[in-house]
Amino acid sequence: MSDIIKKYFHDTEDNQNTFNSPATAAQIAELASQLGIELPTDYKDFLAFSNGFEGEVNGAIVILDPVEEIVQNTEDNCGELFPWAVYLGTNGNLEMFVLDTRKKPYQFGLLPSIGTADDFIPLGDTFEQFIGRLYNDTAF
Repeated sequence: MSDIIKKYFHDTEDNQNTFNSPATAAQIAELASQLGIELPTDYKDFLAFSNGFEGEVNGAIVILDPVEEIVQNTEDNCGELFPWAVYLGTNGNLEMFVLDTRKKPYQFGLLPSIGTADDFIPLGDTFEQFIGRLYNDTAF
């Protein structure tokens, strides 16, 4: 996990990234159980490093929810219109960061808060691919 952090999560003069305390293995397992899915390995590794994040990834605003907020935020933001999506966070604008569970491997991506399932933009089937796309500004 430290390679991903070093590669993509840099503080800048204008921004100090905020990493939370690590999630425990029990918290991560409980999240997966509540969601009824197996979380991607490198996303679990990220949660074990930082239980949520707020900052920038090469200028892109990234807010990733801690495990204790994901189930409720999934229900609130995705439950009715996007039952296949797991809410992971937001870019602070109108796009949600979600995990698309419609087929395996699951896809990390962007989903407009106001839109349809057809508006989902897949950004990778690993957490690193997802963050890499945000970092390289190739999300759109």
